[in-house]
Amino acid sequence: MRQRSDDLLEKALITCSEAQKLANKKEQPEFWADVERLRSDLLETLAFRNNNPKNAQAGLDAARRASDALSRSTDTPVVVRIKRSIAAALVRKGELEKSVDDLNEAKEILETLIGQNSPEDDELDDSQNSLVICLRWLGVFSTDVSHFIKAEKISLDLIGKSGDTIPFNTAITKWNLADLLLARFEVDPDPAHLDKAEDHATQAREVFLEGSDYQTDRADKLLAKIAEARAAA
Repeated sequence: MRQRSDDLLEKALITCSEAQKLANKKEQPEFWADVERLRSDLLETLAFRNNNPKNAQAGLDAARRASDALSRSTDTPVVVRIKRSIAAALVRKGELEKSVDDLNEAKEILETLIGQNSPEDDELDDSQNSLVICLRWLGVFSTDVSHFIKAEKISLDLIGKSGDTIPFNTAITKWNLADLLLARFEVDPDPAHLDKAEDHATQAREVFLEGSDYQTDRADKLLAKIAEARAAA
């Protein structure tokens, strides 16, 4: 299944290249840049699935090329999407290369985007979820507990906001929160973090069982890690 998904991502990258051949970068800069932004997102997804820092760097390079193509533009929807893609690639690269500098740059971009969004904007949740992941890794690499505390608050706000409206998205947020709490336990070994992590991961798994073998497997692996941490404590 994973190989099939990776093959689909590779085919999507080829489609991006073919689409760009049909566009004139100077005459259709937004179209060209948006396709390059999509290439960045695909590469970031590959980096996530395969833990490959080269894909993360390639994704960041693609997002920056997209940004450079529109360097004189105002914050159109395409420009905002590109900024979010730059942040996502920086987070993935920062995670895989343990680069606090990359994570801090991503944090600055995401906090700016969040400050510019109104509460009704669909993109707000995406930016906040990305910030949670960014703060999680900053907490791990800096051992600064304040990053975990801020990330947990954002996650709980997102869960309270979405509730049962979009259960799969809420489950993803709960999985991220469980992973965050497990990571916090490694820095701040309070058993309460593991209890909360197990609760959130279990709730996420119940949703994943109805529609995603991949996410169910991730939840099972996370619950196993939580159990291992509790046994070793």
